[in-house]
Amino acid sequence: MKQTLRAKPPSRQEIEEAIFNVQDIRDKALIATLYLTGGRISEVLKLYREDLSFQKLEEREYLVVKLQTLKRKKGVEERLIPIPTREPLLQYLIQWLSFVKLGQPVFYSYHNPDKPIDRHQAWRIIKKASEKLWCHLLRHGRLSELATEMTAFELQQFAGWSDVRPALYYVSLDWKQLARKIE
Repeated sequence: MKQTLRAKPPSRQEIEEAIFNVQDIRDKALIATLYLTGGRISEVLKLYREDLSFQKLEEREYLVVKLQTLKRKKGVEERLIPIPTREPLLQYLIQWLSFVKLGQPVFYSYHNPDKPIDRHQAWRIIKKASEKLWCHLLRHGRLSELATEMTAFELQQFAGWSDVRPALYYVSLDWKQLARKIE
């Protein structure tokens, strides 16, 4: 059976339960990072330690994650994803980063610390955490959550889409949200 984006996005509680089910801190950090960045699995597995930095903006601290996407016609495109340090799920990534050296993949293989885990291993980690989840469903869940707060153009930038049309799938206002915007 083919899994599509028509699947119901996971709730925040389902994500937290999946992370809780995992013993390994690297694996907890992987699931949290996939969700919080809304990144594609290929983008998250390409992360190196130097792609993450703590930044301050208006007295708030963020972990800024630099995701890189290979675009067919444009080459490599980067986008910066700010994650507030007060975000509870970020604790897993911050804890894991204490084991990651500069120049090393963030989600390195225990068998070869100079290489990242592959997408099949990431898939197994997520399936072990929850049979209901898969890599892209974590992205779908995060984008669905953010769509209630972002415009289609903001969501497009966050997700790294070159076209706004995918964002329109997520962004829709019910009459109550429209009424609040009019006030």
